[in-house]
Amino acid sequence: MAVLTDLAVNADLTNLISRRERKIIASCHSDIRAVTIGKTELAWHRRHQDSHMRREALLILSGKMVQSLNGGYYQAVPNTLFLFDHHEKHDRGYYSSAQGRHLWIFLAPEVLVCNLTSCRQGSYRFTHRYFCKNLDLIRRLENAWDDCSRQDRWELSLAELNALFSIVFAECYRAFSDPEQSEENEYQMPHMREIIQMVKRYLRENCGRNSGIDTLARLAGCSRQHFLRLFQTYTGMRVKEYVDMVRREKYDQLKNVATVKSIAWELGFSSSAAFLHWKKGKLAPPTGDMATDK
Repeated sequence: MAVLTDLAVNADLTNLISRRERKIIASCHSDIRAVTIGKTELAWHRRHQDSHMRREALLILSGKMVQSLNGGYYQAVPNTLFLFDHHEKHDRGYYSSAQGRHLWIFLAPEVLVCNLTSCRQGSYRFTHRYFCKNLDLIRRLENAWDDCSRQDRWELSLAELNALFSIVFAECYRAFSDPEQSEENEYQMPHMREIIQMVKRYLRENCGRNSGIDTLARLAGCSRQHFLRLFQTYTGMRVKEYVDMVRREKYDQLKNVATVKSIAWELGFSSSAAFLHWKKGKLAPPTGDMATDK
């Protein structure tokens, strides 16, 4: 990925360190009212919903677009920050009228994956990436986000969360400007092997639950097709094969101590029937060692 050599004159990216008032859209509070959109666009948003177990943030740096959050639709303008909590529904991809530059931040275990995207007429590409590994900052972000759900202090917690994200944005600005500036290589762009290792940890963490290819590709910061090629190159497996392997390992740990229903949940299945269908095709016939479902 190219380094931004003329960042000071790039008006889009100065919003990373802008002191103008930032608009926040979150489930606990929104500075912008939801809008009504046309039937065609509404149908697209409903077909392209995503949700997963990790938190995610989106900062609009330039351009315009409509972004959804839990069934509400919001006109996004520069310096708007969207906060997507655990399992909250939001858009996967961009509608055909979307354009501009955006920063997506994925809160993975012990790292913030910061992906800079450029979008034009709904087509987008990842242009830069930064891993923030400041564990204290990540802990404070998660704690402030947790507190946003408390009715007695959401306003204070949201202000703290906004301030903490401003630190992340400043680090991204510095990283995109000069990745070589840190003596400890803190701002080095990550190697693809490290990225695939992170995706593997994510898959193991949830056994494939809420792990669509589009979500994994966004986490990796590359297109769907490129991600699939990279994953097979570095693991020797397709994503589905890797998830099946993880599920078999988890099943072996649980088969003698848990019910069918519990195992189905732990292995990332939506129902016991879905788990049993997978088990029939991926495992040897039952031997009677599984605990009875209750």
